[in-house]
Amino acid sequence: MTDSPRLAAVVFDLDDTLYPYRQFVSSGFRAVAAEVEREHGVPSALALRALWRARVAGDRGREVQYLCRALDLPAILAPTLVNLVREHMPTLRLPERSRRLLQRLRPSWRLGILTNGSPTIQARKVAALGVASLVDAVVFASACGDGRGKPAGDGFHAVLERLNTPAGSAVFVGDDGPADIEGAAGVGMRTIHLLRGQRRADAQASPACSDAAVTTLLKVPEIAERLVFKGGAHVV
Repeated sequence: MTDSPRLAAVVFDLDDTLYPYRQFVSSGFRAVAAEVEREHGVPSALALRALWRARVAGDRGREVQYLCRALDLPAILAPTLVNLVREHMPTLRLPERSRRLLQRLRPSWRLGILTNGSPTIQARKVAALGVASLVDAVVFASACGDGRGKPAGDGFHAVLERLNTPAGSAVFVGDDGPADIEGAAGVGMRTIHLLRGQRRADAQASPACSDAAVTTLLKVPEIAERLVFKGGAHVV
């Protein structure tokens, strides 16, 4: 890649793209466990085991309710504990691989993040990860347009405007096929689908509009270069 800035951009999803979302879940569970130990005398280790047991068993999204049932806590506590997960300042760490990738790309590309979810919650994640200083724009999709978030085009248009980059000169990298890949392709961006934990043979799981499917972010610079500057077509 050239060392001079170009009118081109790479935009990333946040959760399960630049960092593993499990980190946020773990941080929230620790906050809940600390609270029930402090206020109700339940050992935090016991509370943590119950929360993870619920998540593994298929009660994803209702782990706090399971915790209250399993440890005989008043059901009325559940909304307060759910709110604690949403409002706590998470302890997160940006993977070194993601940090190095952004540092490598930035001299030659404009960089952005477009993320779904509550803007308040997502802003805390961005702050905890320290990622804002590594990119040129962070946009919360549900704060754009009518608030639907990705795959609606409003967020994609907003981040492109912030980056002053036309859609055809921008690449979107994300793990969610419908929200990230189909949404970005719908506004004319090139797309790289990140297949977390999947083998290369599973690239067929990508939407038809995906320009490339990868199992590691390490391939993003080379593929983005081909897609934007070398007329690359489908590069799975």
